Amino acid sequence: MSSILNNAAVAAVTRGQPSTYYLRDNRPNPVLQALDQELKLFAGYMKKRAAPGYTKPTDESHARPADTLFELWNKYEPRLPPHYYQEKLLEIGDYLVSINEYKLALWQCYERYLLTFGDVNVEEISDVDTFRNTFFPEGFDAENAGLTFRALMGKSISMYQVVKLSDPKLQNKQSIEKCVQILSFLRLVTQVVLPKETLCWLVYNGTVHIYSMSRHLMALGHSARVLEYLLWASMCMETSVPLLGVRYLKWRATLYTAVCQCYYDCKAGDQAEKFARRGLTKISELSHLEGMSSNKDTASTEVSFRTATVRMALMVFKRSVFETRRKPKGLLRPKTRANLKDALNLPWPRTPTEKLLADMFDGGSAQFLAILESLSDSNRRILQTSPPAPDNEPEILDVFLELIMAAQEILAGGAGNRVTGASKAQMVLGAAPLTTVIPRGSLMVMAARGEEGVPLDAVIQLLKLAYNYEHLDVFENLMEPVLGMIKECDEERYRWDVKALELLKAMGRMGSGRRAKKQQTVQEEEDSEKPAPPAASAAQTAAPQKSKGKEKAPVFIPAEPEESASLKSAISGDDLINVADVLMSIVAGPYKPDQIEIDIVVDATMFLWTKCKLVFQKYQTGSVDNPRFLQKMDNPTKNIWELPYTFDIPKDDEETDDEFIKPFTKKKATQGWMHLLDTVHQALGWCGLSSVDPALTAEVVLRLAMVYESSAQLDSTDGKGLETFLTQDFITPRS
Repeated sequence: MSSILNNAAVAAVTRGQPSTYYLRDNRPNPVLQALDQELKLFAGYMKKRAAPGYTKPTDESHARPADTLFELWNKYEPRLPPHYYQEKLLEIGDYLVSINEYKLALWQCYERYLLTFGDVNVEEISDVDTFRNTFFPEGFDAENAGLTFRALMGKSISMYQVVKLSDPKLQNKQSIEKCVQILSFLRLVTQVVLPKETLCWLVYNGTVHIYSMSRHLMALGHSARVLEYLLWASMCMETSVPLLGVRYLKWRATLYTAVCQCYYDCKAGDQAEKFARRGLTKISELSHLEGMSSNKDTASTEVSFRTATVRMALMVFKRSVFETRRKPKGLLRPKTRANLKDALNLPWPRTPTEKLLADMFDGGSAQFLAILESLSDSNRRILQTSPPAPDNEPEILDVFLELIMAAQEILAGGAGNRVTGASKAQMVLGAAPLTTVIPRGSLMVMAARGEEGVPLDAVIQLLKLAYNYEHLDVFENLMEPVLGMIKECDEERYRWDVKALELLKAMGRMGSGRRAKKQQTVQEEEDSEKPAPPAASAAQTAAPQKSKGKEKAPVFIPAEPEESASLKSAISGDDLINVADVLMSIVAGPYKPDQIEIDIVVDATMFLWTKCKLVFQKYQTGSVDNPRFLQKMDNPTKNIWELPYTFDIPKDDEETDDEFIKPFTKKKATQGWMHLLDTVHQALGWCGLSSVDPALTAEVVLRLAMVYESSAQLDSTDGKGLETFLTQDFITPRS
């Protein structure tokens, strides 16, 4: 209401002749010319302002664009025909949206247009009758009906972008509810215009906006909230007759795929497969109708059908590859695993999974895409590794292993449509591990064409999935070839991928000890189930054995070691320092949290914090701690799980027989833990965790401050303190 009164007050004092005054002759209208000139100047200024590298002058107000546009509309609104003025209003609004000035477009263009219908909150409108009575009292045939729909769409998108700018990760509950309300309003708009075939462009635009907002929410774990809206968008594309053509088939397949992915995210794989098979039926019906028509088939038409079919087949394969191998729950069976070593010596297809791939997909690109889709799970985080299935489901574990084996064979060039004639798999015959990999390309486009190549970014995704499912042998075998190919490409877009792989490699070194310990535990359990061999003397043990009159070399049974070496290969301080160095290179590098896989950085930071917390909680017990606790902390360059917490680091002049401890004095030991804690602190602020969990950040800051304070006290009491770790953001004051 205040905006209406303000506009009316400004219009009352506006001077100048209206544009209709100059229509008496055929000369150009000076009012329209002046408006176009001022709008051109404003658009040029906004384009310059939105350009990268622009620096605002110090004497320029932040509100200059809003003030300029506000004064311009107030100046020309009473002098222009209403319809012409409204067209210019929305034209500038669309331009501002194109340069990402969503707030200005929302407040000075779309809302200003909708004020002609009164002070209405579109989020509160939930039924069709209220919508029509509010915005279309004269029906959809009114002169300004198209402009009104355009303004409503523009306002909805601008509102969503404003929410996204203020809360990119939608961490506040209010932001999520706001987005859901906008989705509901977009569904209402498309519901109103759906019966009007002449307004099919609005239906199409509405489905595009619903999809873009839903994908954002799906990426943040809110698939259950957006499923109904994606289903509605799919039904709109099927119901609107002008949108049933082959021209929009790719978009329909995109919506179908999004619905299936929502079902998979919600752990409703059966519903996803049913919907995907329904989509295949719809595509087949359209293909039949297209064959009956007089239109000639073109290359683009064939590509559209192939792309849509591949997308739906991916969603079917994602569940079928596992469900076809499950055994009935009531069937009693021993827990046996398939022996895949024998399958390695066979040509493609070797396993049931590879046979299903060969039956459903044509070409190595499509088969590799199906493997990636089957391995992907939005509910898993890359650094939070775990087996793909529990031990009581050996069939599912076999499927995951067969999928990764198939991916390796595709990369080696032994799968797809190639007929090599070899009696064994290519990776067994010694083929290069990345034979079919190309530097760049779209895997979906290549799959639709039936090609054999695999883009490099798809191989990087396979590496991350192999690490996540604890197939570290595959991860380590492909790591060096992939890094070598990335180095050969020398492209900017792979810069983050290199850093992410370095972080996974650093984290994998610490997981190798736990994996070795687990393997030894399993081996010990198997050995305990076997009957113990009879005791034999040393002489009997070394006695030569005879077989068929021939004397064999003596066989010595080695004594059981007291402690396996794998148990000692747990997490070491050097590995922790390596992870911290990679994290610091990310924080200090040219990376932005919203443009990378931030969950990798977050999980690595929290992993470091859990290790630091165990040490600092031992020595930092309160605000009156003795500052000499810095001299008693464990050595981070030694295995921190082998050393007792009461271990005293030797002084510089003391001798020790431990070659791992001797090079690291008490000063360097504390430097390592300070480096880790400082890295955690900087990473928390960089990735935004400080705003999500302020209590965690406060604890890190307090512990780091206590370390610096203790170091300063040692400086003042001993005359020299610890050579504390210096960073670009934190410098210990020296006395």
